Amino acid sequence: MVFCSSNEEVSSVATFLSQKDVPALPLHGELNDSEKLQNMLNFRQKKFPVLVCSDAANRGVHFDFNPHIVQFSSPQNAIALLHRFGRTGRLGKKGVVTSFVTAADVPLLASFQELINNSLTIDAISSRKRSFSKKGLAEKVLETPKE
Repeated sequence: MVFCSSNEEVSSVATFLSQKDVPALPLHGELNDSEKLQNMLNFRQKKFPVLVCSDAANRGVHFDFNPHIVQFSSPQNAIALLHRFGRTGRLGKKGVVTSFVTAADVPLLASFQELINNSLTIDAISSRKRSFSKKGLAEKVLETPKE
């Protein structure tokens, strides 16, 4: 899966990859439900190796075989970043995330790195007013694997 920050970027990246002989499908909010379902089905059935997604796909979309996530562009906040990262390494399996980073992304990634390094909760890095702990989401969300 490749994550992008806008619907337009999703379409552009999916088109670019397909033109470079990397079959890719888009998944974003401007597609109709039939197109979304068909693209997810084609990806799930491994008919297309790449699904290029907006953040609409970072929650509630589950694929068992996602060993690698690519962030073409960073999301707006650490919570969305966490959900993107959660698309890989499912069910106890290891996964890899590759991020393209600009100088503007450094504060977001630094706060997420702090979460990992200090085993902090989502609440500790969130700028949102509501408490995630009340929703049962404040457990230590990432444990750095010991190899």
